Amino acid sequence: MSVTHFTKTGTNVFAYPQPIGAPVTSLPAQIYVVNQDPISGQFYLTEKELRFKTPSKLFGEIEERADKVINTYESRDTSTGVALTGFKGAGKSVTCKIVCNKMVDKGVPIVIVNAPYSGEGFNSFIESLGEIVVFLDEFGKVYKDREQQQDKLLTLLDGQGQVKRMYIVTENKESLINEFMWDRPGRIYYHFKYSGLSRDTIREFCEDAGLTNIQISQVMELSRTISSLSFDMLSAIVEEMLRYNISAADASEDLNVRIQDYSTLVLTPERIEHKESGTVLKATKDQYDKKPHINISAVDPKTTPEDTKWHAQNRDKYYDDELSAEEEGRWDDIEDGRHNMTIHPSYIVMSSEDTIVYDDGNCVGSFKVSEKVYDYSRFGPAL
Repeated sequence: MSVTHFTKTGTNVFAYPQPIGAPVTSLPAQIYVVNQDPISGQFYLTEKELRFKTPSKLFGEIEERADKVINTYESRDTSTGVALTGFKGAGKSVTCKIVCNKMVDKGVPIVIVNAPYSGEGFNSFIESLGEIVVFLDEFGKVYKDREQQQDKLLTLLDGQGQVKRMYIVTENKESLINEFMWDRPGRIYYHFKYSGLSRDTIREFCEDAGLTNIQISQVMELSRTISSLSFDMLSAIVEEMLRYNISAADASEDLNVRIQDYSTLVLTPERIEHKESGTVLKATKDQYDKKPHINISAVDPKTTPEDTKWHAQNRDKYYDDELSAEEEGRWDDIEDGRHNMTIHPSYIVMSSEDTIVYDDGNCVGSFKVSEKVYDYSRFGPAL
C-alpha cells in the first residue's frame, strides 16, 4: 500500500507520495472540503472546521441511528455507504453531522465533496487520503447528471480500494440519485428514509419545551394536517404557543406552514358527556367528516326517535304559543335533553394515534379517528 505525505500551506492540505527519508505524516481528524486547482487540475483539501456544530439536545432516533452506522462500519472489513433521503428538516443533516463528529473523535477525518468531482484522478486522490468519511451532502444538487457525473462515482462507492471508508450521501428527492446505487448494499449499505417527524419525536420535543399535556395534544393533532412536519416548523409552532399563550391551531394560522385539509379522515363519537349534569349523550350522527370546526348535536338517550320527530314537526307551534300545557312539558323535556358540542382544535385536551378528546366547556367528547372508506362500487365496474 502506498504511503501519502501531507503538506500544509495556510488552510490548504496537499497529498503527495511519501518521499524517501521524509517523516511520516497523517491527516489530522477534522472537517475538510475538497478543492481542485483550475490550472493544474490538482486536488487538495481545505480546512473547514474542527467539528460540525450540532444542537445541544437531540430528539428522536438521531443518536441511535448515528451509533448504528458507526458500529456497523467498525465491524466491517470493507467500505460502508449510507444514504439519507426524504423530507428536508426531518433530521438528515443533523444525523450526518453527529456521525461525522463521532468519527472525528475516533481519529477519522471528514471530507466534504460539494462539487461534481469524479473520474480516475478524483478517485485516486480520495484513495490517497486513507481512512476517511466522504460526505456527499445534497447529492442530486451537486451531481446533477445521473448518467455521467454519478456513474463515474460508482467505482469509488464499490469500496474496492486498499483502505475502507465511510460514504455518506444525503438527498431530499430519492429520484435524483442514480438507480444503480439502489439495491446494492455493496455500495449503499444503509438507506434511511425521512418522511416527517414521528409522533414520539414530536411529543419528546414538546415535553422538552415545557408544553402542558393539553398543549402537546393540540400539537399532536395539528401534526395530522401537516404532510411532513419538520423540526423547523415544529420549533416555530411551539415558540408561538409559548410566546402568546395560544393553541397550536392559532399559532399555525399566521406562520409560514402549509396546513392540509382533513378530507380523508372521519370522527366517530365514542362518548359525549354533558359536564353540568353528567349525562352521557348520544350524537345524532354516527360519523362526521373531520374538519377544523364542527357543530355536533347530541341528545339524552331517553329521547326516542319519535320524540325527535315530534320536536321537529312542532317547532312552529312552540314559537307561536300553540302547544297545550302537556305538549309544552314534552317539548321542555326534549329540549333539556338536547345539547350542542363544538369541535375545534383549540378545544383538544388529549390526542393519540386513533383517539381525540375535546372539551368545549359544555361537553367532553371522545372521538375515534379513522381513514375515510370510499365505496367505489357505486361508480360501476372498472374498465
